[in-house]
Amino acid sequence: MSEKPGFMIRHKHMRALFSMSDKDVGALMRLLYSVSIGEEPEPPQKPVMRVAFDMMAEDIREDTEKYKQKVAQAQRAGQASAEARRSSTDVNARQRTSTNNNTIQSNNNNNYQVHANDRDDDMSDVLMEV
Repeated sequence: MSEKPGFMIRHKHMRALFSMSDKDVGALMRLLYSVSIGEEPEPPQKPVMRVAFDMMAEDIREDTEKYKQKVAQAQRAGQASAEARRSSTDVNARQRTSTNNNTIQSNNNNNYQVHANDRDDDMSDVLMEV
């Protein structure tokens, strides 16, 4: 799995950050970074820092879980797509028929040959798959 690119500081947490000193905000950011990379640091002792840390760390943990789920979903989709491509047949090897049983066959040069009963001015009776 690729490493999560970072963590988010939400606007709802800014009031708590503005009430702290720059030194405390810096210490809190270091603790939150530790949480974002999967560590479980010791929570701060100062009450205002502790409250902010608990709220923000929980959001970071939830975001990390969502990120892991998104990465796993993308991996499953990629594997399913690769499997579908491996199991699909060669389009040029298939034979198609129209609704009035006039067949369209592909040759090796990817040019289609239309059989006798098809008119050039009205191709609506010929089915084409894309």
